[in-house]
Amino acid sequence: MRLPILLFAAALAASGCRDAKRSLSGDDLVPQGELRVYTTPELAEVAERHARQFEQQFPLTRVTVETRSTRGAIVALLADSGRVAYTDRLLNAEEEAVNEGHPDTMRVFARPVGFGALVFVVHPGNPVAALPVDAVPTVARAANPTWNAFGGTGKLLLATTGKNSGTYEVLARQFSTGTGDLVPAFVGATPRAVMDFVASQPGGLGVVPLSALRDTAEAGVRVLPVRVGQGDTAYVVRPSQLSVYEQTYPLHYTLYAYTTGRMGLLPSRFAGFVGGRVGQRAIQTAGFVPETVPSRTVVLK
Repeated sequence: MRLPILLFAAALAASGCRDAKRSLSGDDLVPQGELRVYTTPELAEVAERHARQFEQQFPLTRVTVETRSTRGAIVALLADSGRVAYTDRLLNAEEEAVNEGHPDTMRVFARPVGFGALVFVVHPGNPVAALPVDAVPTVARAANPTWNAFGGTGKLLLATTGKNSGTYEVLARQFSTGTGDLVPAFVGATPRAVMDFVASQPGGLGVVPLSALRDTAEAGVRVLPVRVGQGDTAYVVRPSQLSVYEQTYPLHYTLYAYTTGRMGLLPSRFAGFVGGRVGQRAIQTAGFVPETVPSRTVVLK
């Protein structure tokens, strides 16, 4: 809250003594008004929880959450349609060029707020024990992938969410870099749709976000661990909040809250709330890994 106070003091000095009798009202430091927040589908639960918690803490605010693709959320923010956007990647080159063309007051800035991970799910009858992490680019971009090299048989049917979703873009741009788009055998509208497809297809390999782990049993799919390294140094690791936090699970990525330079008090306080204790706990509760792990002091007698 130092910045609004410093700006207020500067305004007093510039106006001479005519406003010297004015005092800073507590209402000037209390967030109020309406805020539009964009979020990806993968982070929609987190954004909604943050919005309601923020409104509860600051009753004079109203936070509207709009779910869009990762690309759509970033485009809306760059178009100055909102002040905050949750994303699961940084701006790409095209988006960064647009951002650089804006004046400083309009540019968007990323704040890390947590971590996600790509999780592979397979049909319960699939015999493969683990997927080599160095095989991920080949599996994602092969024209006709099979399970034969991994201890299974038959055609491998890659299933992901859509092209502009965070899961797809992280897989395509971060963990299987190459030219052109991925060509999955199935494209689902949601992570649950991806898991439902895999549950019905013995050859399916679904890619879902870390937050979907809690739904895998209900969906009837098995989580496929990854194998890291080769020979005596190789190890198999399952995705979990702990393995992502310890960075032993390699397919992790950073979650961001983007804000514009011309933030104002309301979006500034909201961004601070997301990075604070309550906001970080909401990220953890939703199945992701918070950027700052919430702690609790326990007194032992």
